[in-house]
Amino acid sequence: VAKKFLAEHGLSWQQGFLDGSNYELINTYNIKTWPTTFLIDPNGYLIATGLKGDELYQAIANILTQ
Repeated sequence: VAKKFLAEHGLSWQQGFLDGSNYELINTYNIKTWPTTFLIDPNGYLIATGLKGDELYQAIANILTQ
């Protein structure tokens, strides 16, 4: 179901699923809500977290125009 949704909406970037049982990952990245977004640059550096909607689109646009 998720793969179909991603394909239908053109979401080609990496997606992950966290079911709440990986406490090390949850604590490392301070995940408090689902879904959570992590914006990571091409070099693997974390740029932002928790962005949604227009805020996320603007951050991606800014990165792509650099």
